[in-house]
Amino acid sequence: GLPTLGSAAIVGLPIGHSKGVVKLRVEVKDQYGTLIKKYKARARHFSFVTCYWGYKRKDAENKSVDRAFAKAMKKIKNKITLEF
Repeated sequence: GLPTLGSAAIVGLPIGHSKGVVKLRVEVKDQYGTLIKKYKARARHFSFVTCYWGYKRKDAENKSVDRAFAKAMKKIKNKITLEF
């Protein structure tokens, strides 16, 4: 069934959100500093700000940027894995 107001009080009532956006560029170089390959990725993540329990505004901002960074790194890792 649908969640009730009681379950919202347990996890917190959403009152807003925070969006994290990351543009990431990774350069692979040899031991002499010569560029071998560049990889780019962009990712975003939304986190909710809640009353009572859950993420406060700054927590949501930090989480959204952290998760966006992790998503961008995963995209680059997948690109590298496909090539090697």
